[in-house]
Amino acid sequence: MQFSNGVKPNTTRLAEYIEDENNNYMNLFDGTTGINESDGIYYIIGTGVFLEYPTLAAAKEDWFGKTESDMYEELVKDGNLLFSRSMVEHCPFEDYFYEGLYYRVWYTREMSFASMTCTPYRLKLVTYLSKDEIELPWLPASLSIYTFPRELDCYVAAYCDDDLYAFFMQEGTVRKTLFCSVEERVSPIVNYVVELHNEFFLANAHEGSIEGRYSSMEMVLLSTDYMSLGKEPCEKLDYVKVLSLDREPDDENLFCIEEEDLCAWMEENARYHASFAYKWRMGFININHIYEFLDGFFVLDPYESSVMGKFTSQESAYTGAKDAYDSDRFALYDD
Repeated sequence: MQFSNGVKPNTTRLAEYIEDENNNYMNLFDGTTGINESDGIYYIIGTGVFLEYPTLAAAKEDWFGKTESDMYEELVKDGNLLFSRSMVEHCPFEDYFYEGLYYRVWYTREMSFASMTCTPYRLKLVTYLSKDEIELPWLPASLSIYTFPRELDCYVAAYCDDDLYAFFMQEGTVRKTLFCSVEERVSPIVNYVVELHNEFFLANAHEGSIEGRYSSMEMVLLSTDYMSLGKEPCEKLDYVKVLSLDREPDDENLFCIEEEDLCAWMEENARYHASFAYKWRMGFININHIYEFLDGFFVLDPYESSVMGKFTSQESAYTGAKDAYDSDRFALYDD
C-alpha cells in the first residue's frame, strides 16, 4: 500500500464522522485502513492516514499499490482459491486468501471481472435473491412469514424478531457460542449456533435475530467472521478479562459501553452505591446509578443500557457523568 496519490481532504469534517456516517462500512479493510465514501468523494482512513480521492478506482489503486485489474491478475495467479459461486445467476463471485487477507472477486453474468473487496476475516456467503424459497414447516403460523432458501448453506439476511429468536432458543439446542472480533475494551457481540430439526442457524443475542440455514456446524463456522471461545455450548462472557475491568481507575480516559447484558451483569456482580437524576431532552428525567467493582466506580444508565468508567471514587463518577452529559441539572438522591 503506497498512499502516494491522495490529497489532503478538502473538508472540515473529521475522519471519524465520515466513518460513523458510513456506519463503519469500508470498501476495503485490513484491520488498520479502509476506504469510505461521503457525498461522492472517497477517503482512505486509518491510523495516521486521512486522504481524499475523486473516484473509488483511484482510492483502490493507492490502497493496493497498483490498479485493481493488476491486483486481480496477481490474486488469481498467486492467491489461494477458497470458494467459487460462479454458476449463480445473481452476483457470481470467488473468494481468495492472499498475503494474510481474504479477497472477494465479483464478476458480471458473463463472468468478466467486475470488482473486488478484501477483509482480514473470512467473508460470509453472499446474499442473493432466490426464486426457490420455502417456509419451514415446523415454524408456528405466527412466524411463517419468514422464508428460507431451499438450498442449504446459502447466506440469508438476518431476521430481527424477538419472537422468532425466542422460538429458536427455546425449541432448538445451542451447540456453540461465537463472539465477534472486537477492539480492546469493547464488549463482543454474542452469537449462538442453534440446531433445530437437524439444521443449523445463527441466533444473535444482541439483535434478537436469526440468520442462515446450514447443513452442519462446519459450514456455519466457514461462513461467519465470528470466533469460537471455549468448549462448552453456552459460554459466559468473561467481562473482567475482555473489558479489562480490573484495570487501574482513571478519571481522564473513560470508556462508555452500550450493552444491556453488561448492565445486567454489573447490577448482579457490582456493589450499588448511589443514584442521581438529571433532566434531559425537553424535561425528560433520567436516572443513573453508581456501582463499585474491583476498586473502582462505574456509572450505569439503564435507559441507554450503558456502563461508563472506571472512576477513582463515587464523587469523580458523579462529576465525570455530569461532564459527559454536559448538563448542570444533576442531583444525587436516595432511593
